[in-house]
Amino acid sequence: ATYKDPTDPTDTSTDTITVIASKLDVTSFYAGPSPSAGDVTFGYQGSGIASVMSVEVYDLAGHCVWTQELANVTQIVWDCQSVANGAYIYLVTATDGTETFRGKGTVFISR
Repeated sequence: ATYKDPTDPTDTSTDTITVIASKLDVTSFYAGPSPSAGDVTFGYQGSGIASVMSVEVYDLAGHCVWTQELANVTQIVWDCQSVANGAYIYLVTATDGTETFRGKGTVFISR
């Protein structure tokens, strides 16, 4: 946004702000593309921006192979180049500090 002083047109100020929906409402989570040969994007359908979003990815033996937590996001990207081909289970959590939504699913890596 840019503000111009009405009494002095040469006096302007500019700043950037983030506009966040007032309420987080997640209707579903997704991971894609699946199968993936590169990056996998984890996100959610719904409204609002998660003040904290986290993703945990596990192999089928139950070992955590990757985790990420970010603030003020609607999606998280995983560069899955360091894992072998196969199926992985993901757990996603999104919260706005009041409401918390959790989801899980499977993503497939194939190069």
